Amino acid sequence: MINIQLLFKHIAILALLVASTTSMAARDIPIYTQTKVVNLGQDVSYVLDKEQSLNYDTVSTLPAQQWIQSSEKIPSFGFSVGQVWLKWTLFNTEPHPRDFLLEISYASLDRITLHIPSEENAAVETFSAGDLVPFEERPVNQGEFLK
Repeated sequence: MINIQLLFKHIAILALLVASTTSMAARDIPIYTQTKVVNLGQDVSYVLDKEQSLNYDTVSTLPAQQWIQSSEKIPSFGFSVGQVWLKWTLFNTEPHPRDFLLEISYASLDRITLHIPSEENAAVETFSAGDLVPFEERPVNQGEFLK
């Protein structure tokens, strides 16, 4: 399970789940066979979008210098009317694909959007959650937001 706790009202997440050493994020996060929980806090980069003008296509092509590397174990952006875009790269150390759960342990988020590009960036899977999304539409029926 991958655990990240964030305190803000709107969130958009750009998750790069890849098995190579090429990465848009500052640090690749290795996932080993014995890995149970990873706190992504200090391994995420973020962009604050107060005007809510960015979309996935725009944010995925932003230059590295526009992303801010988090230095907090639990990043906190306060209550905001804007969006916060997060990105990170998980590096699977195993020779076979693995399934992961992303847990966001803050149930008062209005909207969470998780974008997972394919390794070749040919396709993007998108999942939505948050307290404005009906419970039965969540990818996993759980109190916290899981994917």
